[in-house]
Amino acid sequence: MLKKNLFFPIAVASLFLASTVMAGNLDNMEVLGKKLYTDTKLSLNENQSCQTCHHPAAKFADPQNRMDPVMFPVSDGSDPTLFGGRNAPTAAYAGFSPQMDCAFVGGELFCTGGLFWDGRATGVENTDTGGIEVTVNDVPTPTGPTYDPLADQAKGPFQNPVEMGLTPDELVAKVRTNHYEKLFKNAFGADYNFWGIPGNELYNDIAFAIATYERSLDLNKFSSKFDQFAAEQGFDVSTIVLSPDGVVVDAAGNPITSTVFSAMELEGLALFNSPNDNIGEIADPNEGGNCAACHPSGPIATPTDSQGMTLFTDFSYDNLGVPVNPTANTLHYGSANPEDWNTDLGLYGTVTGLLGYTDAQAAGTEGLFKVSTLRNIALTPPYTHNGFFPTLTDIVNFYNDRAGYYSTTTTAAEIPETVNITEVGNLGLSAQQVDALVAFLHTLTDSSL
Repeated sequence: MLKKNLFFPIAVASLFLASTVMAGNLDNMEVLGKKLYTDTKLSLNENQSCQTCHHPAAKFADPQNRMDPVMFPVSDGSDPTLFGGRNAPTAAYAGFSPQMDCAFVGGELFCTGGLFWDGRATGVENTDTGGIEVTVNDVPTPTGPTYDPLADQAKGPFQNPVEMGLTPDELVAKVRTNHYEKLFKNAFGADYNFWGIPGNELYNDIAFAIATYERSLDLNKFSSKFDQFAAEQGFDVSTIVLSPDGVVVDAAGNPITSTVFSAMELEGLALFNSPNDNIGEIADPNEGGNCAACHPSGPIATPTDSQGMTLFTDFSYDNLGVPVNPTANTLHYGSANPEDWNTDLGLYGTVTGLLGYTDAQAAGTEGLFKVSTLRNIALTPPYTHNGFFPTLTDIVNFYNDRAGYYSTTTTAAEIPETVNITEVGNLGLSAQQVDALVAFLHTLTDSSL
């Protein structure tokens, strides 16, 4: 009894300090979202939260993947014997992704937006997580879409057996019985009916709060060396390229100098921005990496307004020709036998299964996956949807010489029919230029301040 009485004021003081630190500069909705995001009680074995696989230590990707990207390219769940089938991408900057939008371009279906590698958190009416049902008055009732890709995404892991492993009813019950009432009232208003609101609506409010936190400055710092360089230059640095004679220049042909970037980092940026027409041509040593074709290094207006910020993604989908990752599949399927594995069709499953496109209309979307942001890329290995590439040098080499990579590793594209052969795969870059690109990619890491 004495120990209990001594512990009580200590516990209260600890909770006060923790809540003060947690709050920081966050508003009430962000505070609630952060609490939900970091609460391990909201999982099957009370050992996993959103943060477990999207942790600040790994720039909001999975720290276990980062520490051992070869052995653990995918994440284990609350049940540690179960693993996801795809690599956990960073949650940082995900809030900029627009709703899924698809249109026919040149006779082929072209999609942008949405979240998850396959875009199934669409943010529109037909979304993967909209069908999640919570019991209301003894009737299973769909939660419906949130009309926000980030909130739609936040709904998924709670009820995924290989992630947090709860039923939707269990999640709602855990939130209601774990001292959240005050936080919800602070966030949604004093009249928020925490105990009376239907469970399906509470489930969406949980997701909305998490999404609000994921849009906070905690995850969207824009504080990298690249951001310092862009501020130093004072203009859109996406116009910096290599001149025909290999000099780093601006759009007017003026040489670029910097006290922020090293010479190698400047060369890497210029290579990143410069186009490349080596596909099927004789390699030109001053061709670029063509990276900005899908990862713009300046502000964009479509498919979303980046509000003057550089996001390093165009939110599209592509098939890079990534091979099957045997390690990821063995962990996910619990079998090393390829006959037990399914082909990962990526975007195709979303547009046919959710958006109503026919197989014929969706032809060409098989094996396409979301173009991810490159912010903090140096600290979020492994790379691509299945975590096939453990280092930045590995994946840049693959972009540079895909056929050579296949040859030396005895691999091939999982779905060869839709591989992008016009923008990547035969860049003709030298080893020094690959190193320069990697050096530039390291400048995209946010400071911890």
